[in-house]
Amino acid sequence: MKIIFVNPPVWPGTRPVDRVYGCTYALYPIPNIFALGYAATLERAGYVAGFLDAPNEKISVKKFESLIINDSANAYIFHSVNLSQEIDLRAHALIRKIKPDAWIIFSGPAPTDRPDDFLVDEGTIVARGEPDLIIVEIMKVLGEGAGQNELKTIPGISFKTSKENIHNVTAGIIDDLDSLPFPARHLTKANIYHNPKLPREPMTAMITSRQCAFQCIFCVPNSIGFAREIEYKRYVNNGEVVAGNLPKGYGKFIKPAVRKRSAENVIEEFKLLKKQGYRSVSIVDDQFLWEEERTLKICDGIKDLGIQWGCLARADRVSKETAEAMAKAGCRYVDLGIESLNPKTLAYVNKNATVEKMYEGTKLLQNAGIQVKVNMLIGANPDETKQEIWDSIKKVIALKPEIIMFSIVSPFPGTKYYEIAKKEGFMDSGEYHPTSVQHRAITSYKNFSRRDLDRLLWQANASFYFRPDVILRNSWRLLHPRSAYAALMALKEKMLR
Repeated sequence: MKIIFVNPPVWPGTRPVDRVYGCTYALYPIPNIFALGYAATLERAGYVAGFLDAPNEKISVKKFESLIINDSANAYIFHSVNLSQEIDLRAHALIRKIKPDAWIIFSGPAPTDRPDDFLVDEGTIVARGEPDLIIVEIMKVLGEGAGQNELKTIPGISFKTSKENIHNVTAGIIDDLDSLPFPARHLTKANIYHNPKLPREPMTAMITSRQCAFQCIFCVPNSIGFAREIEYKRYVNNGEVVAGNLPKGYGKFIKPAVRKRSAENVIEEFKLLKKQGYRSVSIVDDQFLWEEERTLKICDGIKDLGIQWGCLARADRVSKETAEAMAKAGCRYVDLGIESLNPKTLAYVNKNATVEKMYEGTKLLQNAGIQVKVNMLIGANPDETKQEIWDSIKKVIALKPEIIMFSIVSPFPGTKYYEIAKKEGFMDSGEYHPTSVQHRAITSYKNFSRRDLDRLLWQANASFYFRPDVILRNSWRLLHPRSAYAALMALKEKMLR
């Protein structure tokens, strides 16, 4: 069988979606490293895989249709996030029209959360949670020409019969990440991807761990972590599990355990990337800094490769030793999830970190020569006043980061904040609907309407990005046209309504 992973084209009236993090529209082209990982697992099992990245390859709807008509694929796989649901279902309808007998498989957080929305016909399957190994099992069954009785034997899938939708019990989590192959990057064109924080090219992405151990009520991990988390919560401590039915709710919001690749395995992938000609790497873990020993070992193993890289981390996990080791190993930036510099708000969102630690971690990185991007939430605490929010914004700006990503908190299904927002009536429509966290609020509080939050977001961006010192700190981009263009497009996204 031949399987093609599909990132659909930009339909009229739609926008490309970031499928790695899943909560914003695409601000710059980053490879879907998760789908490439699934493809590598299929290739190892002997299947032929392809990857059609229409938005980043500038493939039009008309050309996309032509490619589907002329390819020899038996199955198509989508990695779907909340913002891409409508786009992916449109692509599903087009593929089904051209190839009525093809199998279409959905994975990712959106179909894991609500598989029934995606099971539009009997030729469609949802691989819930971590789909790496589930997809291989699906292909084994389909390749043998087996029927729906055999599909019932595959844990972690949902599928449609003539009578009902069937939801098999969970496949659980993957414990040994070192056992998975490195992503099938050869299926993509390396030169089409770019991270404006990493001027060296070609760049790629990498994941070295899955999940975050902390319990922030609002947090949406990267898209594979979110699918993993939703599936785990649904089946753990949620009463009796009945085969064929999907458990209701999200249990007790217990997260699955963090699983990490060994330092040796990570170093091996970095060395392979060096041989393949990559010059920079975005590490997309929810939180890169786990045990200090692991971090230092990775840094020591890659310091002579000349590869520039960046990652996401909690400020309270940064130490002087790790910051200095990361800088020597080529780390150019760290995205810090600071969220707020108001102790009351940090406590409300269960950040489990102090304001003092936020300052300390930021300064340690900056002193080591690593650029800092700060992630900050607007509207994270319904009891905040406007003055408290502005006080926090001013304090974050005073940290002098290279970039601040201001976002409006959103009640994503599967998070504790979703349950709070639903119970308290924070969502204007009464239910979640997909929106970019960098653009629109879907919640209102007693102190702030939805429009008030939108206005605060705009004002926060204007108060930071039009400062002379911020423009000066980002002037290096003038020497790197793709970085400059991506930065301008991101600013346009933030400022235009």
